[in-house]
Amino acid sequence: MPDEVTVESKPRLSVVHRTVRSVLDLHVNFAPAVALAEVDRWSPPCSPLRLLSVDEASDCTSITGSTEPPSPTQNVHSSSRSHRRRRRRRKAGLRALRFLKQNSFSQHALFCLLSGRPLVVIGGDESLVRKLVDALSLFLPAPGPDGSAVKASLTAALQLTDLLTWRLIGIHRSPSSSLASILHSLTRYSRYLALLDLDQRTLQCPSYSGSLIGRLADPHSGISQGITYLLHLESCLTALANQALLCTFNPALLRPHKAGGNDGAEEKDFLLMRGLCTSENDLKVMHFLCDLIKQRHAGRGPPVLRFSYNSMHLHKNTYSINK
Repeated sequence: MPDEVTVESKPRLSVVHRTVRSVLDLHVNFAPAVALAEVDRWSPPCSPLRLLSVDEASDCTSITGSTEPPSPTQNVHSSSRSHRRRRRRRKAGLRALRFLKQNSFSQHALFCLLSGRPLVVIGGDESLVRKLVDALSLFLPAPGPDGSAVKASLTAALQLTDLLTWRLIGIHRSPSSSLASILHSLTRYSRYLALLDLDQRTLQCPSYSGSLIGRLADPHSGISQGITYLLHLESCLTALANQALLCTFNPALLRPHKAGGNDGAEEKDFLLMRGLCTSENDLKVMHFLCDLIKQRHAGRGPPVLRFSYNSMHLHKNTYSINK
């Protein structure tokens, strides 16, 4: 068993006001039991995974060959859909930029998304919750073409099996009969989640330190336009995906470990010495992205429920509301 770790967190952008829970630094990957009859229903090996969530809403459109010229109606519908898509992306990019500039704990939240810890956004304003979930989905690795990894509005109690699918969840704090059961489920699974409370302006999650996330989420950058930040984010995520591909398929990392050696030491040394990562938190991000790529190329198998037991901290927003 690993030794108990005492975490002294001094993040650059926020103040950790109190430790909520201290637990062992333990990583768990869990796959539910599956009957043999279900194996044939698993999907076959697929094409390489697109890690870029912003790429799921790309302006690119598919072109199919046809001997007939497109009708004026098709052109109008295609142009209208493309315009709505670009407009939605610009708005999401601007909201994501505002989130970085208005919340001192923004990098901790993005660390949760990029390392596989489900992030729950809760607030009394349903419209604000939905808009923030839409903005944060830009940072979510492999959200799926239909956004299946995002649940914009949770209306029933959270189940453990839901964490197999959803990695970004929105909850409207309303006087409904189901709210009590929803809040109870959040308490039950709090060790597996990150909780962003818009009303209290707090974030409960493990603390982040490193350099990977700072490159794509610098709150002090001079970017002020949503589309400009969207292009910057797309560039940073592309570079991050390239690094994950390098780590996944580098032959040096695929060699079997020496007998009695430290399992994972080669990979860790490679990532740290090459400057791809500067901290254990950066390694967790890279490991999660590499696992997504491996899952996609393996093609077969049940969904995996993975948790990282770390000390949880309550981060309070130290930025003014009008910043």
